[in-house]
Amino acid sequence: MLAVSASLLAIGLGATGANAAVQLTFGSDSNSTNTPATGASGVVTLTFSDIIGGFRLSALVENTTGSPVFGAGATESSLVGVALNNIAGATRVGFGAGGNLDTIIEPGVLSPFDDFALCVADDVNCVGANMGPADGIQAGDDDTFTLDYTYAGDALAAQAAYFALLADPPGIDSALRFMQVNAGAGSDKLSIPDIECIDCGGVSPIPLPAAAWLLLGGLGALGVAARRRKDGVMV
Repeated sequence: MLAVSASLLAIGLGATGANAAVQLTFGSDSNSTNTPATGASGVVTLTFSDIIGGFRLSALVENTTGSPVFGAGATESSLVGVALNNIAGATRVGFGAGGNLDTIIEPGVLSPFDDFALCVADDVNCVGANMGPADGIQAGDDDTFTLDYTYAGDALAAQAAYFALLADPPGIDSALRFMQVNAGAGSDKLSIPDIECIDCGGVSPIPLPAAAWLLLGGLGALGVAARRRKDGVMV
């Protein structure tokens, strides 16, 4: 009984989940394919969680055009594609589509850059050429998608590997594609974002259900009673 109790306690207190994120800010400090930059901008926040045999990458994609205004002064745009490279040793096995970014293209072809491992876009290509007026993420809006990978490490190891990959200049391992920009050339592609690792190395305990804690309490009481009987003390 006591052995079972100890095992359950270890499950409750020892299990951990990833609590870190890699945030990519594409803005005035990023490289634009236009001179001057249109002013289109966006933020991509990548969070990581464990799944059986690998990890899940969850992406929150925000179109921040106009906040702040820079370059040619754009205040409106449609964010139509997110291009990413994969970390070494990770193989994509699943995709959860977003409301706007609902198509995955592999490899992600986004000229003038070298091909990316993938692009998550609003259409069958990463350049947005066949998009409708509201297909992409509009300024001030956001969207989410998920990517599932097989991987030898856990989610925290994947997060650290992505941070190392994306933060290593001068390689271009991420980019955003904008269309319908109301300034400058009217479209834009941004690369070399500012990169921040949020709560890196942090873990959060996975709570044990209340019923399991009641079970542990009962098993503990049985253990105490068993010891007292062994010592000749009636209970």
